Amino acid sequence: MYWVADSEIDMPPEQNRTTHPRRPVVVLTGDHKNDDSDWPIVVVCPVSSGAQVSEYDVRIPANTGGLSSKGWARVCLIQPLDKAFLDDRIGQLEANMVDQLMANYLGYLGAI
Repeated sequence: MYWVADSEIDMPPEQNRTTHPRRPVVVLTGDHKNDDSDWPIVVVCPVSSGAQVSEYDVRIPANTGGLSSKGWARVCLIQPLDKAFLDDRIGQLEANMVDQLMANYLGYLGAI
């Protein structure tokens, strides 16, 4: 998980959005591309401290992945991001939580 300037993340509908200086994101791209300096893009899932808004959101408990308070991974808002916009590393989610994010995303896409 990383901090990203909130202005770099799309979270429609924008008129209902509370903006912050920065927002946590879960990087979902595999290490083979994350570590490739010639590959400029990662895929991220934004995290919000607001209430659950979708059946696909995944709850991230407080003190998990480096977050001090609980949040919701907004699976429906998974998006590409230029690596240059990744700021401080926050921490890492456990594999089972990342698996849940991916399963919910595949469910959202209708793939499972």
